[in-house]
This record gives sequence, structure tokens and C-alpha cells, in this order.
Amino acid sequence: MSSAEWHFRLLGEFLILSPSGDEVKIPSRKARALVALLALNNGIAVSREWLGRELWADKPRLSQQQNLRQAISAIPRELIDAARETCRISVTYRCDALECLDAGKDPGNLTLLPEMPEEIFDSYRSELASFAPSGKLGEAVRAAASLLEWATVSDPGKIIELLQGCQKLIPNMPLPLLERALRAGLRDLDPDHASYRWGMVQLASVLMWAGQCDEGIKVAKRTLDGWEPESDDPQWTTAAYSAATFLIFRGRLDKALTFIDAMASLAKSHGFEEAQRRFIHAKALWFGYGGNIDQALLLLESLPPSDIVCLHRALYYSLVPDAEKGRLAMASVSDLEAGNVRLESQARVALGYLLLAEGKRDEARVIFTEAIDFCETYGLELVRIHAIEGLALCAEDQVDAQSHLGRAEELRNRQRFPLLPGDRRRLASLLES
Repeated sequence: MSSAEWHFRLLGEFLILSPSGDEVKIPSRKARALVALLALNNGIAVSREWLGRELWADKPRLSQQQNLRQAISAIPRELIDAARETCRISVTYRCDALECLDAGKDPGNLTLLPEMPEEIFDSYRSELASFAPSGKLGEAVRAAASLLEWATVSDPGKIIELLQGCQKLIPNMPLPLLERALRAGLRDLDPDHASYRWGMVQLASVLMWAGQCDEGIKVAKRTLDGWEPESDDPQWTTAAYSAATFLIFRGRLDKALTFIDAMASLAKSHGFEEAQRRFIHAKALWFGYGGNIDQALLLLESLPPSDIVCLHRALYYSLVPDAEKGRLAMASVSDLEAGNVRLESQARVALGYLLLAEGKRDEARVIFTEAIDFCETYGLELVRIHAIEGLALCAEDQVDAQSHLGRAEELRNRQRFPLLPGDRRRLASLLES
């Protein structure tokens, strides 16, 4: 933040910080709502008539203007320029809601903000405030999620448009929020609409991560029906890859292999290089969950490095075990602090297993405990199960170990994630004892 900049946080807990970092308190709810409206207009002067109507729509005009004058008097004079007919923010400032729109690179969404009802300005609440990643992306995630909550309740028709404008923020939002919003947005959207398939692909991916396997497979199949890869790549690739991983996690390994081979052949015939890489990765997961870790690693080593490929290399090297190669793989992962929370959750679990392979149980225990809370916050059920099972491997005695395994088994049954050969290999020492 520039030394001369104020900071307005409108989404999450309402907060105004002066350039020196001091908090400026505005006790009046209506005065805070007024600041929010002015801040959302990016410093541009707006009429008192409009402000009065927005904040006191149920009052006559005279009362609107009287109330507006009272609200203005409750705001420090240095913050706003209150002329006879207009008002505006008079300082240089940053606003998290506006940064959200900048992060989404969709200035067209700016029109959403002035239409938000008073309750949004009134509450300023978002449970995401405690969990969003640090840095500017975290501000954007919190803001986008709050906008999504508003759209889900007030105007579901805007949801898909809003999500498409903030695509890079999607992986950082809690899955229950995304699922609820996508279902609301798709419910009234014409299946022939250009954005419908995109929304269905997102829903399929969300369901996979949230552990709703049967429903996820159904959505993924429905999304693929009638698609032509030539016209629908990369959406086609994403939907097909999601369907493949659904089948693997659900334990339908034979069916998954047939599907992966068919999709890989189709991708090759169309010359889709990225799709071919995705299905090689899916095949590696198929081998890994089937218990053939060596073959999974061979396929992963054949792929160009990416965050997800390197993370899975690190995880599988910890099971071979070859912690040194696992550490090298983990070192190839780019900085995830301001990135994808789903990848971050996998990174935590992979690191936990690497620490176990190195005999550092106490350090691994801390990592797995943090990962469990992190995954629960964002609804990442399968990664959460892996973290709980990792915690069982760190246990001091068999009683604790069995307690953690029982908790993991309960979640597996609830989410219908069977214990596959690869999982058994990961837990072999405990299961054998």
C-alpha cells in the first residue's frame, strides 16, 4: 500500500485504514453503507439524490436527504467531499471489491456493484476472511466470494457471468459455495446458451473435489454427450478428465481405464497435445490408485513439469520410498501461497508424507493437522481423508492410530471413496499390524 493511500475493505469485516495504518472507525451502519457506495464508484462524484434513494428507498425524499446529511456528518471530513449536489471519496484509496474486479479482468462486472442491496453494505460479513490466501489474491477471493453469495440470493442470472469474469479465483473458493452458486446459475440458464457447458464443466469439477462421486460422474457424462472436441476444446478436455478421475476415485478402475484410453485416442486423433498430457496424467493416477506406484512414476516423469505433476511425483516418491527425489519434485512446484488452494492442500499432504518417509513424525503430524483443518474449510474431502490417514501413520500408539483410521473410514464411506490398492500400500504398515 502506498504511503499516501487509504485502504477500504468492504467485503469481509468492514475496515478503513489511514495511510499511516490506523483504523478509522465509523459506528453508524448507514454511514458505513454510504462510504461503501462512494468507494464502489471509484472516486467519481455521485448525486445526493441517488445516494438517498439507494440507502433509504422506503422513505420520502425529504427524509432521505435529512438522513443522508446525518450519515455524512458521521464520516471524517477528510474522507469525503460533500458538495451541495454531489458526494465523492476525496482521498486516494484502494478497495478490495474493485481489486476483485481487476483480478477478474472483466470491467463489465463493475455494473454489478451499485445494484447490490443495502444488506450487503450492512453486514460486511464473510467467513472467508480468515481462510483466504494472503496477499492481493486473498483480497480478491474474499471479494469475489462475497459477490457470489450476493448473486446466489439476489440474482442467480448473474452467477455464471460473474464466475467467468473471475475464473482464476474459482479454485480458491470453498466448494460448497461454488456448488450452490453454480446450481443456482445453471438452473434457469438455457442449455443452448454459450456459457451453459462451461458452467457444467465447473460443476463437474467441483463435485469431484467435494466427494460427490455419483453425481459428479452423471454431470461429467451429461456434459460430454454430443460434444465435438474440435469446437469445445479445452472445455471438452476438462470434462473428460474430470469424468476419468471420478471413475478412479470411485474405485471403478476397469471402467476408468477403458474411458481414459478412448479419450486419449480421441485427443490424439484431433492433435490436442494438452488433452493428451491430461490423459497421461489420468493414467498415472490410475496406476497409482491401483497400487502400481513405479508405473505411475514412469508416466509422471514423462510429462512436462507442472504443479500438479510435481506434487504427485513427490507423493509417490515418498511411497517408493525415495524422499530425496520427492524433495526435488516438491522444489519444482511454484509458489502456491497466492495460488490454487486445491493444489496447496495437496502440497501440504505430499509434504507430510515426505516428512514421514524421512522419519520426521512430529513435523509430519503438524503438517497433517493443519491440512485437515484447511481441507475442511474448503470442502476438499478426498485430500482431507489422505491427511487424516497420514495423521494415523504419525500416531504414538495403536489406539490413536485406529481412532484416526476409523475417522477416515467413516468419511470414505460417507463420500463413497473406497480404500484402493494404492491407499492400502500407503497405509501398509498400520493395516498389517
